[in-house]
Amino acid sequence: MHLALAIFLAGLVVFLHPLRGALSWIIGTGTVIVYVAYMVATSLPIFFPQCPYRTPLCNLLYISVRRIIPQVSWNGKEHFLCAWRRRQFSDVIHYLPHVQTRNSKSLTVIETECVQQMSTNLAAEALGWLFSVSSNPRVQSLVVQSAGGLPMASLELLQLQPSIRAMEDMHQSLLESCLQSDNEFPDCDKPVPGMETKLERLLRFCRFHPRYIISVDVNSFELGAAIQSTSVIRLPIGGRPAVLLDRAAFLRDIIHPGHSSKLPLLCWSRLMHIACGRDVFSFTDPDSDSPANMFLLHLCSAILCAFDAFQKGLKHDFTAPTTLEFKDALLYFSDDIYETIFYTLSQLAGESSSRDPLLSVHLRVFVAAIGFFRHRISLLSSDMSYNLIHTPLHSAIEWINAQTFSPREAIAITKTLEDILTACVTQKRDPRNVVSPWNGLSHNTILAYQSLKLKGKWRSYSLRGLQLTADVMTVYWGRIRGHSPPSDIACSMLADALADCVPAAYAVFLQNQCLEFFRNRAFHMNSVRVVREYCTGISTAIAIDAAALQQHVDYLYESQNLFTACSILAAHEGESIDRPAIRRDITALAQLRPQDPAWDACRSFYTRALFWLTVSSPQASQKERDQICDRCT
Repeated sequence: MHLALAIFLAGLVVFLHPLRGALSWIIGTGTVIVYVAYMVATSLPIFFPQCPYRTPLCNLLYISVRRIIPQVSWNGKEHFLCAWRRRQFSDVIHYLPHVQTRNSKSLTVIETECVQQMSTNLAAEALGWLFSVSSNPRVQSLVVQSAGGLPMASLELLQLQPSIRAMEDMHQSLLESCLQSDNEFPDCDKPVPGMETKLERLLRFCRFHPRYIISVDVNSFELGAAIQSTSVIRLPIGGRPAVLLDRAAFLRDIIHPGHSSKLPLLCWSRLMHIACGRDVFSFTDPDSDSPANMFLLHLCSAILCAFDAFQKGLKHDFTAPTTLEFKDALLYFSDDIYETIFYTLSQLAGESSSRDPLLSVHLRVFVAAIGFFRHRISLLSSDMSYNLIHTPLHSAIEWINAQTFSPREAIAITKTLEDILTACVTQKRDPRNVVSPWNGLSHNTILAYQSLKLKGKWRSYSLRGLQLTADVMTVYWGRIRGHSPPSDIACSMLADALADCVPAAYAVFLQNQCLEFFRNRAFHMNSVRVVREYCTGISTAIAIDAAALQQHVDYLYESQNLFTACSILAAHEGESIDRPAIRRDITALAQLRPQDPAWDACRSFYTRALFWLTVSSPQASQKERDQICDRCT
């Protein structure tokens, strides 16, 4: 039709030119202007997918442009220019622009993708526009009901629309038509039979209602949740009716993992707001394993398991599911809810390291949740809590290993890892169980702790962390066989700390009487490096003051300890004997007190008894004796 009109106007200009030249010029000029504007409007959707002026000619023009004009990419532009300046024409050919056929997406597909990207804003604007331009009460009623199903991001934008006041008035009118006064409680309302679905949609639009709504006879879980998530402006005479279920108790019941309750995010968010405002946490005993008091454990478990998604900045829009379980809804809660959760957890667990106001509220809740788990494990209650704790702690360690922290954040995370190690050491009911999840958790936690250095300075780590590492080493020593048990990685970490001359590491070694421990346990090659680094640090005395150095030397030169140290230093794996290194280590040890009587006791003790339980033959025993006696003389 457009083409036919253009041909008609062109023919009219040709026909009038001999008869009325001026008139033909006017019509021709107008035709050119109109069709130039038409061509511009036709090409606009090619560059602006949301443009409404798309015509069939636009589709043909778009396909032609995509086929005629190729897609050119030039990733090696700098290499091309460099080779051109150097006159290296053989290399220039390799860095020419890459020409390929363009993607043949249709305009309809591109328009759909663009609308999806802007759906959050468009939904709010469209509902506001439809409500304002329509005078049909039925249409306005549908707009108000549909507003309750919007994602939270769109609902926040809808509150900014100019027509929001009129929509609120319409909402109140519709709500009154769905409610009636209760016969037993005249100051309260109850749903009108048959209007339950409409009432549920209306309650999601606004979080406040003047009176309590009785939901005893309501069979719909969604409507019951919507009623519970509605705040009451005016309390009835005589206070809150006893027949109403407490909102905090309702929330505690539905977040239990066994229920798998799904609700719109709006309901979850409002329930948490109301529950936090009513201090939901004060009605539970966090130290009890009874089903009624597991709210905090379920809450912390959900937070830790979903924490990785917290950092992605998720926004509840049309790409998110309509209904969510509680663990998924946590990702979209506002910061004020997490502030309340953090305050409660930090009070119960006695946390102080997570109260740094410069840390994000999510990270503070993360640290406080792990501190609360450590508090629960220390109670040595029933197995119910343990089943809820170890899996979230594994998730927390996986998240920590994948992150890079600022120095301030690393301090808080270090405290968190220490809390997890405390839990692992406390939970030692059956350390012989190879498949116990606590064994793997101990191993992974120490690995994370070991890798979390602040610019490579071990002094950033506390005495508590190294003490816990030594505890893991002693608890799991020789009890768990298999690939890399927790005691092995604990030895490695303690040896690294000693090698880096961390004063706390030497204090932990002395406080835990590690030489006596190694002497009274089955020999492991992991102890060799620990003792070697300890003796090297004592002999160099780089990081130890004079008083502490004297204590360490006195400890080393107890006769049995000296013999233990020399025996471990002289140990080797298989046939790989590094004799110069053994001589160097024992010589450095001997130079501390070359005339000490402990050396004589050491030599005589070794000649009388075989210390190592792992020596397999008399020949091997003699070989070890000769080796140590040779180094000690």
